[in-house]
Amino acid sequence: MPAREFDLVFDLLDRQIIDCNGENAGKVDDLELEFPADGSAPYVCAFHSGTGALAGRITPKFGTWLESVARRLSESENPNTVSFGIVTVSFGIVKSVGTHIDVVVPRVGLPGNRLEQWTSRNIISRIPGAQHEAE
Repeated sequence: MPAREFDLVFDLLDRQIIDCNGENAGKVDDLELEFPADGSAPYVCAFHSGTGALAGRITPKFGTWLESVARRLSESENPNTVSFGIVTVSFGIVKSVGTHIDVVVPRVGLPGNRLEQWTSRNIISRIPGAQHEAE
């Protein structure tokens, strides 16, 4: 995606991430900025999605609890890789930014998040009407 100026809060945070197949792949919960050594303007190099990223934006007590749950559910079998419920997505795979953010990879090509999958399976799917397509 060519360089462009963004209002970080208005244009990027809380936007739906849509994969190359048009499927929902999460939401932008936090941003990672790069600050060039030459003092030029910072730029977004990645965005974070998932419960661990969102936990830092909500009330401290609930955020701490949520992060601890995400940490327990996100532990990897590889001891060198623990995501704590944070999915980091390089801004390099962003195709476009509008009312949502399109990425050029399928959802399965993005790092997973066990807490979101568990919540979807055990809570959201039990809500009446949750299994129906929007009209």
